[in-house]
Amino acid sequence: MKPLLLALFLIRLAWAQPGNVTRPTPSIFDYRQELALTPEQIKEIKQAVRELMDSSQKQTRRIQQLDQEYRQMLRQDTPLEQAHTKLIEIEKARTDWRYNDLKASYRILGILSPEQKTKLLTTIA
Repeated sequence: MKPLLLALFLIRLAWAQPGNVTRPTPSIFDYRQELALTPEQIKEIKQAVRELMDSSQKQTRRIQQLDQEYRQMLRQDTPLEQAHTKLIEIEKARTDWRYNDLKASYRILGILSPEQKTKLLTTIA
């Protein structure tokens, strides 16, 4: 599996919360024994997930606010160029959100040893 695909998979792993029985995707914490994660690694991964979730919540609120502003603009006689500018702002906020998600996945990947990365690839393949 290529590094980018692994990173994208880790995004899904990072988002899953430990102990959540309704999640569709397993969490990296579900592989804690197979990967032989150390207490320090678990702590670091949990911190990365917490930071990602906090950032994601803020970014989601920002995107919702921008969407609301855009809808309001459409109800008014807004010049086309202003609406276009708002759409660009919305898409930049969405791209920033996705990029932060990807950075968190790379951060989590960096916490694992080379052997753990190999084991993870073998386990999820």
